[in-house]
Amino acid sequence: MRSDQSSPTPSASNARSTGKFPAFTIWRYILREHCGPFAFAFVVIFFVLVIDLLVDIMDAILGKGLDTSIVLELFALNFAWMIALAVPMAVLVAVLMAFGRMANDNEIVALMAAGVSPTNLGMPVLAVGAMLSLGLVWFNNEVLPDSNYRARVLMASLQRRQPAIDLKDREGVFITDFPRHVLRIDRVHIDGINSQSASPTGPNTGSQLEGIVVYEYDEAGRDPATIITAATGTIELWRGGAVVRLTLHDGEMIQIDSKDPTRDLRTEFENQTIVITDQRRENSSPTDWRSAGHRNDRELSSAAMLERVELYRGQIRDAEDRSVSAASDTALTETQRADARRASRRLQRQYSTYINRYLVEVHKKYSIPVACIVFVLVGTPLGMMARGAGRTASVAVSLALFLMYWASLIGGEQLADRAILPPWIAMWGANIVVGACGFLLLFTVSHNVRIGSLLEALPRALEARRLRRQRSGAESSSDPGEIGGQMFA
Repeated sequence: MRSDQSSPTPSASNARSTGKFPAFTIWRYILREHCGPFAFAFVVIFFVLVIDLLVDIMDAILGKGLDTSIVLELFALNFAWMIALAVPMAVLVAVLMAFGRMANDNEIVALMAAGVSPTNLGMPVLAVGAMLSLGLVWFNNEVLPDSNYRARVLMASLQRRQPAIDLKDREGVFITDFPRHVLRIDRVHIDGINSQSASPTGPNTGSQLEGIVVYEYDEAGRDPATIITAATGTIELWRGGAVVRLTLHDGEMIQIDSKDPTRDLRTEFENQTIVITDQRRENSSPTDWRSAGHRNDRELSSAAMLERVELYRGQIRDAEDRSVSAASDTALTETQRADARRASRRLQRQYSTYINRYLVEVHKKYSIPVACIVFVLVGTPLGMMARGAGRTASVAVSLALFLMYWASLIGGEQLADRAILPPWIAMWGANIVVGACGFLLLFTVSHNVRIGSLLEALPRALEARRLRRQRSGAESSSDPGEIGGQMFA
């Protein structure tokens, strides 16, 4: 009898199993189980993104005679956005695979029988997810903007390398690389071309061309205003490709009347020079990337974008003040006041579009890192519930969830740019929905509740609430005199 009393009880054993050291041991074991799947998922996702990038930039790097260091630098600069996307998705795959394997081997059941709740099982992974989120926030603001900018500048310079070879590959094809000009060249002679030795500000060696057609469009960029044809000519690129000079021989110029497209002016020429300026390449052509051109929203940190947001808000206020001043100016006619109001509204819409675009990117720099935490919340219960599912099922579920998440981000970004949704809802809506689903699934796993029973209990709960409201409404509508008489009877 005494020996029975001195033997450890199940509750005492369970209490010791949930002490500090056993808990630390369990957490370490769980994290170790996640390391392998995370590394596997990250490598696979990263490899897929690299292949996708390789397909996109194949034309820019093949046949250019580029140094291996330049190609490696281009890939290294693009690794930044790949890391920003691969880490959250790898977290989701790792959580599903690790907890799915543990559930399949009944380790989850054993730990829960020992008194460890599913919430405690997910705590170490949630802590690592939070650390990854903080690291990605720093990465998205400090590393990613400069990498995106340097990759764009380097890509633009590669597209301008050895222009004769580029034109040779596009013989007989309409070239639409310029804002208001379209070229078509029947034949390109590349003998003697040596663009590698050209200076950044000087011209590349001219390429001999045959069968040239040039379409110059109007200011709106819709209808051709001038059509030029020539038998032969040469092409030179200045300022690293920002300025293109065509020297044409034995051709004809057709200038179309903008008011009457059926009328045109034809002029024959022996020699004609056309200069085409591409302002987009002008902004990205300096040799020092730190001082080069204008940065877009994907190439700025959150602080820099918020500064531009404040600048545009100030311009909106200035436009409103000018509209008010014009409305109260008696020297202006009614037509002039109406024009001023329309111009002010147009400027306000334009600046509001810029503001929404920058705010979307600001929220995106934080919402995507927080996805590491959200994916842990939803992946932990899903992995525990996926008993009997293998790695293929875990990867498939991860891919489906991430595609839905990414599609919601893309759709939200478009809606925010059109001012249909506020930027914070567009970027954080997916995190809120997925996180709420994760909390619901974690609750069902922790309390051993089936989702089907919850769905069955929901209509009954709503019906009971409706009956209570009807009963309370019937009692409140009773005659107070009757109630008082019954009380004093």
